[in-house]
Amino acid sequence: MSFLVLILAFVIEQWHPLRPDSRGNWIYRGVEWLAHWLEEHMDIGLMRHGRVAWWWFMLGILIPTYSLYLLAEWLWAPLAWAWTLAVLYFTLGFRQFSHRYSAIQTALTAGDLDTARQQLQSWLVQLERPLSDWEMLSANEISRHALREALLASHRHVLGVMLCFLLLPGPIGPVLYRLAEFLARRWNTRAHMTKLDPHAPLVQPSQFGRFAAHAFEWIDWLPARSSAFTFAIVGNFEDALYCWKSQAARYAETLFPRSGQVTPPTVYSNAHAGGILLAAGAGAMGLELASDSGQLLKAEAGETLIGEADSPPEPVWRGATPTVYSLRTGVGLVWRAVVMWLCLLGLLSLAHLLS
Repeated sequence: MSFLVLILAFVIEQWHPLRPDSRGNWIYRGVEWLAHWLEEHMDIGLMRHGRVAWWWFMLGILIPTYSLYLLAEWLWAPLAWAWTLAVLYFTLGFRQFSHRYSAIQTALTAGDLDTARQQLQSWLVQLERPLSDWEMLSANEISRHALREALLASHRHVLGVMLCFLLLPGPIGPVLYRLAEFLARRWNTRAHMTKLDPHAPLVQPSQFGRFAAHAFEWIDWLPARSSAFTFAIVGNFEDALYCWKSQAARYAETLFPRSGQVTPPTVYSNAHAGGILLAAGAGAMGLELASDSGQLLKAEAGETLIGEADSPPEPVWRGATPTVYSLRTGVGLVWRAVVMWLCLLGLLSLAHLLS
C-alpha cells in the first residue's frame, strides 16, 4: 500500500499544491511558530542550546506523528494509510518549486527577460539567497540558475523525502527529513544568526543553529548521494559519475563561494552535498551549470591551483551552455528520476505482497 499511497499523494499535490510559505499553509505556519518560539526562548548564541532545542522540536513532532500512525494501524489499517497519505501530502513539495521553474521557462520562451529575472529573484528571495546582480542576468544565466535550483529543490522536496519514506517505518521518514531541512535553513539564515539588520556586516554569528546544520548534513548524507546516483542512471551515466568525482568541489565552490560572500556558510547551502548533486546533474544533462569558470579556465590554460603544483593536470569536462531549451532537459531529468523511484517502490511493494 505504500506505493499506492505515494502515487495518490503525488496526484493530490499536483491537483491542489500547498503554498511553500506560511500564507495559506497552516501546517507550515505552526511549524514555523514552534521553531521561532524555541529560538526566542533558548538562543543565547551557544551551540549546546541549539542542540537541546533541536531535539525538543524534532521529538515534539515526530512522537505524536508516529503515535497517531500506530494507533490508526491498531484501529483499522485504512486509517493508517489515510494518515500516511496526509503526511506525504504535507511533506512532498513538487509543485512548491515547479511553478517558479515553469514561470521562468514560459517567460524566457516568450522573450520576456524582465519577468524571468523577477521570477528567479522571487524564488531565491523565498530561499533567502537573493542575487545582487539579478537585473543584469542574460537568458543563459537565468536558465543556468533555474536549472541549479531545480536540481537542488527536486532533491530536498521530492527525492530525499521518497528515500526516507522508503527506509523508515510509516510516515516518520518524510517528517524527519523535511523538519531537519527546515531547521537547518530556518536557524542558519543571515538574519537569524546575527539578530541584526540582514544587510549589516556579519561580525559575531550565533552558534545556535550550528547543530541543526550538522544534523541535516548527517541525515542528508545518503539521500544526497542517492539522488546524485539517480541523476546518473536516468541521464548520461559516465559523464555524471565523472563530474561527481572530479568537479563536485568546483561546483560547491562556485555555488557557495568562501570568499566575497557575507552570508555565513550553513549546511542548508551544504556546499559538499550541493556540489555533488549539481556536478552529477550537470554531467547527466551534458550542461555547464557553474557560473564562475575561473578555476576551469585556469585548468584549461595549464595553470595549477594552490597545493596542486606537483599534481599532473587532469582532463577537464565541460558541458554545453544552458539555454531556454535546456530547461526542458532539466524537467525531463527530474521526472525520470521520480518515475525511477516510483517504479523501485512499486517493485518492492509487489515483492512484499508476493512473499
